[in-house]
Amino acid sequence: MNSRVVYSLAILGIVLLGAPSWGQEKGKVSEPTAPAAKIEAPQAEPAKVPENEPKQVLRRMCDYLKSLEEFSFKGEVTDDHTYSAGNKLQFAFGLEGYVKRPDKIRFTATGDLQNKEVFYDGQTFTIYDTAKKVYATAAMPPTIDEALAKLNSDYDISLIPAQLAKTTLFEEITEGVKDQVYVGKGTVFGVKCQHVALDKGKAVVQLWVEDSDKPVLRKVVVTYKDVDFSPQWTMYLTEWNVSPQLADNRFTFSPPEGAEKIDFMAIKKVEAPQRGKGQSNKKGGRS
Repeated sequence: MNSRVVYSLAILGIVLLGAPSWGQEKGKVSEPTAPAAKIEAPQAEPAKVPENEPKQVLRRMCDYLKSLEEFSFKGEVTDDHTYSAGNKLQFAFGLEGYVKRPDKIRFTATGDLQNKEVFYDGQTFTIYDTAKKVYATAAMPPTIDEALAKLNSDYDISLIPAQLAKTTLFEEITEGVKDQVYVGKGTVFGVKCQHVALDKGKAVVQLWVEDSDKPVLRKVVVTYKDVDFSPQWTMYLTEWNVSPQLADNRFTFSPPEGAEKIDFMAIKKVEAPQRGKGQSNKKGGRS
């Protein structure tokens, strides 16, 4: 895994094991060859095999999220850390997310390695490490899309759950897709979902989208093909509220007593430790 600091945890890219063949042509199945008949009878038009288009499922989800002025959710993330000799350890944290368009987000992560609060109020972006009692703040552009782009370009920080608030979510999820498959119907904690997967070369992304008139994201699994032992990153999203009526002060950071302000670039030094020292990328690993 590279040394790139990613505050949130992963990226929507991954591997699918034991799934329908990526190379199968959409909408077609092979038919058994019938024995030759002496007299050819008129052949009926073969019935088309119904198949959902993965990108249509994702487009519907992204358009729905983009239509929401506010939303919130809770969730849990598990993250494999791989070490030499094929050893894996899994770490987890609870997640809460709040979005108020066009210029406010707040996320909280609490768990094994991640203990952070993130605030964006339309003017500044703040990361507070609740375990180490330090925080950093940087000036930001006036929209969520612009702020997240600046975080990535200027500070090398990718806040993945916040991508759900971006107006360009569909384009970013589907960027670099080499193949796709509609896996089928499934459930996530009892919620009926449509399961799709995108092969992005170095990784394959599996997504479970609620199969209802509120097609929110319920689960993401990322398996990294370019990292030894193929670690996975998994996020479950629950307790969605699509009209929470969030107060503006929820997105304003007030330093707790005793909290120390540090330079924003220094925040990288207090991020969760990188995966084990023994972990190595496969040749041509992720950048």
